Amino acid sequence: MEKKNESNKTEIPICFIEPKGVYKYVQINYNNQIYIRGIKKCKYHKGIYHNFIKEIEKTGIQKPKTKCLGGGRIKFEPEEKNIFVYGYSNAYGRYEGQHEKTVEILKKFYPDFNITWSNEGY
Repeated sequence: MEKKNESNKTEIPICFIEPKGVYKYVQINYNNQIYIRGIKKCKYHKGIYHNFIKEIEKTGIQKPKTKCLGGGRIKFEPEEKNIFVYGYSNAYGRYEGQHEKTVEILKKFYPDFNITWSNEGY
């Protein structure tokens, strides 16, 4: 998930979601930057958030100041070039404008996709 930049420092990608399927996602604030993570193998939103913290700790930063802003689900259909963001997290909830911000970020990484959202569903 991480990559090196020109100065050989480890970067944390802004967006990482699984390439296909339906799964939970979280939106995280770290250093005043919003990060999106969607991981199939995590049964709970908290698992995705904890994976993100471990990702940062691998760079040498211990106990990073992060905040999980909310969560939901993503339905990723690569063949149809569709991504649907919806629902909420029982653990972290959903804040006003969360899915809109998630869609805004996803559009930067998937510019050819139809990306929509809804507050409906779980």
